[in-house]
Amino acid sequence: MIIRKQILLLKENAIIKASALVSLITVFVKIAGYIEKALIAYYWGTTSKADAYNAVFALIFSVFVFFREIVEPGFLNNFLKVKHNTGEKESWNVFFTVFWCIFPAGIIVSLCLFLFSDAITHIVLPGFSDERFMLASKLLRIASPACVFLIISTLTGIALNAYKKFSIAVSGDFVFKFFIILCIAILARKLGIYAAIYGLVIGAVVKLAIHAAALWKNISWENTGFKRTYLSNIWILTWPLLIGIIFSQISSLVDNVFASFLQEGSLSALSYSKKIVELPIVIFPYALSIVVFPYFSELNIEKNMTQLRQLLRKTLKWIAIVFIPLALCLFFFSGIITQLIFQRGAFDAQSTTLTASSLAVYAIGMPAFAIETVLVVFYFSLSDTKTPVLIGIICVIVNIIITWILVKSFAHLGIAWGLVISKTLKVVILLYLLKYKFKSKQIEV
Repeated sequence: MIIRKQILLLKENAIIKASALVSLITVFVKIAGYIEKALIAYYWGTTSKADAYNAVFALIFSVFVFFREIVEPGFLNNFLKVKHNTGEKESWNVFFTVFWCIFPAGIIVSLCLFLFSDAITHIVLPGFSDERFMLASKLLRIASPACVFLIISTLTGIALNAYKKFSIAVSGDFVFKFFIILCIAILARKLGIYAAIYGLVIGAVVKLAIHAAALWKNISWENTGFKRTYLSNIWILTWPLLIGIIFSQISSLVDNVFASFLQEGSLSALSYSKKIVELPIVIFPYALSIVVFPYFSELNIEKNMTQLRQLLRKTLKWIAIVFIPLALCLFFFSGIITQLIFQRGAFDAQSTTLTASSLAVYAIGMPAFAIETVLVVFYFSLSDTKTPVLIGIICVIVNIIITWILVKSFAHLGIAWGLVISKTLKVVILLYLLKYKFKSKQIEV
């Protein structure tokens, strides 16, 4: 019993140290993200140019998130299992099996975005005027090559996490943002909004290069083939995620569709306010989820359910203690916070009012947003992707229905409320179902 407690304490210390380092780097990533948004706000405020850039960035980032969310649970679990049971060299067969699936997929996605940019822009942003439509379509064509590099970086980033090289994986995100900022700062006056898109492409290339360099010594070049057995094992966990991510991305795209019909600047206001809310979430719970995921998986592989339960409890407790008071602060001081961060240049008082109102709504959902990040990876670590995906699909439908109802009366705030209500519902259901998950594994709650 004493030995078990000592082992758990050592793992908790390792998690705390790794989480602190990841959180520190993530702070710089988010600061870079804020500088990016501040530069966009300074040069283009809530104009059509800002709307077009934010919409295209959201679409490219959605592709990246789509592949990351699909690949991570199945790949990480199987990579760690093979590494634990067979050896490190054989685990690289798992890596390259996935690589030979997502690399061609990345090329196809990029080509589709380039060749059919007009049609895709019309689908995802039907309410854009001719000027905004043409600009968004052109920006999408320029940004399309970034998808190949970002999609491959999902795999390399997860591999780095499997080796517990968390800080290097997160550093790639910082470099990605850094090059967007650099291009805006140097080229904005000459190239306008195109400077930001060129930075996006360059950042994606450099991010993948950093990941590859960090993994180079670990890669077993003897095992670069494609094995159907590993693909089958990964697919068992992946297919539910494929359905769930499609619904999740549909939800994001539907939000943009609704926002495209609202007053100019609504889409940008939602983007700016989300950026403020995402900062503490990415710094703490998201960084924590990156670190605890391999530990959750390893404890499950070792069938050490008692320590697994204790680790989950403490993780959720830390999140609740931090985010309930933080959400209250953001809610009551949304106007002041928005003004301090963004109100300068083309971002005027009207832009502040538009952004602050949505920030207040998103702040209410912050505890749910934070808890969801850890809850979902906990289910994934148990090789259960079906439960969170099924609940997620239900909540996406709820989100769309609520948004459709509320946007008529509350404009862009209806979009914010739709997300907050659906995410809170998802967390409540997943927490409730844990009771049955623990009972099925005969764990004392």
